[in-house]
Amino acid sequence: MNPIIQDRLRAELLEAPAQLTYDDLHNLPYLDALCRETLRLYPPVSMMEREAITECTVPLRYPIKGKNGEEIREIQVKKGTIIYVSIREANRSKETWGQDADVFRPERWLEKLPESISEAKTSGVYSSMMTFSAGPRACIGFKFSLLELKTVLSTLVKSFKFELGNIRTVWLMGATMVPYVEGTQDLLEDGKHPMMPLKVSVL
Repeated sequence: MNPIIQDRLRAELLEAPAQLTYDDLHNLPYLDALCRETLRLYPPVSMMEREAITECTVPLRYPIKGKNGEEIREIQVKKGTIIYVSIREANRSKETWGQDADVFRPERWLEKLPESISEAKTSGVYSSMMTFSAGPRACIGFKFSLLELKTVLSTLVKSFKFELGNIRTVWLMGATMVPYVEGTQDLLEDGKHPMMPLKVSVL
């Protein structure tokens, strides 16, 4: 809801054609940077589950120390083991994204990306991040999702100004990350649904 970011995006949109084509949407640098940074820092699905179909050895990108102090460079995984992969943490790795990995900074996508990003060994299908997963099980609709995101965002920001309300919200993980009004996040309580109160002004 940063007003400076909204103003910068709005200025870019107002200079673009009134009716944006597919190519127009993908040729707006700040809109693209804003979408990339949002999807990096706030992936809708923050964790994915996988099951090992065979016994295997998983190499670790960065070694860790075991309880005995010895360095561990790989993990033995038995067939049938359920593995949880944190998309959120992969997208916030300081080794990849730098010391400001936890900072929302769309400008990083308008600058020359460091080799830690451009040469990242993650196999994510989108911008060296894991938001849409990786490999043969990656999201097959990620390009449509990006088109939808850019279309909705460009339409709304051009005509409206958005501000946070005075009601505090918290984000919880269900099938996706969703906001709840603080104090109403009990999923089992009747009538309590995800919501995020906003102040919307027509421009």
